[in-house]
Amino acid sequence: MRACMRCRQVSECAVVNTLLKPRIWRTGDSEFNRELRDAALAYLRQAHDHRFADASQWLKCGGLGVAACGAAMLAALAHDVYMFLAGYGACVVLAMLVAVNLGHDAAHEAVFRAVCFSPATARWLYAWLGRAVALPLGIDSEYWRVRHVEFHHAFTNIAGLDLDPEESFLLCQTPFQISRRHPRYQYLYWPLLVGLGLSYVGWVLDWADRLGRTPVGARSSLQGARGWMVFLGTKLAHVLLMLIFPVTACRFASFRIES
Repeated sequence: MRACMRCRQVSECAVVNTLLKPRIWRTGDSEFNRELRDAALAYLRQAHDHRFADASQWLKCGGLGVAACGAAMLAALAHDVYMFLAGYGACVVLAMLVAVNLGHDAAHEAVFRAVCFSPATARWLYAWLGRAVALPLGIDSEYWRVRHVEFHHAFTNIAGLDLDPEESFLLCQTPFQISRRHPRYQYLYWPLLVGLGLSYVGWVLDWADRLGRTPVGARSSLQGARGWMVFLGTKLAHVLLMLIFPVTACRFASFRIES
């Protein structure tokens, strides 16, 4: 109860702060989140369980990865446009499922136990695991990790501190945001926004984070020239993997996709 009251007070202060420039973004997390995390860990210890991936999760992700590679091979070796589109579409969907399962847990460092590695090595492995599975989606995993773990989970749904319910032109997500006419119809166009959500994250939010338009970039590990190299390299690798290579495979397969 005390934690809930504290979060409510923070939320009320945050609503006022959203009207001020510059905004002050808190570090750390809320008392409610700390108590919730401690309670979850206590429950796991009592149940002799853990928060890391078990054999079934590894098997599921491995199966999805193999299926995604198989779909990619089907698209690469296709002899007609319909087989190519089926293989390419299946590859994208399966890659998204791998990213949802493995990438999310990598952001929370909940895939494998790090007892065999130093903390720095474990963080490095988690960072590149997240980057690898997010590559087909075009999302920068480091910016997504900061946005999801350090803002959303630290201050879940607290206006002005959690970036997920931030005000946007198309969506009104809290009663405190600017009232416009069209959000009253957002229940109609919401499915379309969800379908384009990954592209929006990859090509709008990522660049906003990189260019300092949000507080995410300052908390990420992608700083300076090295940060630019990793960021641009990831975007280029995504374009090569999901656009240039498939188009090249089409040409070698001796058929043309009609626009």
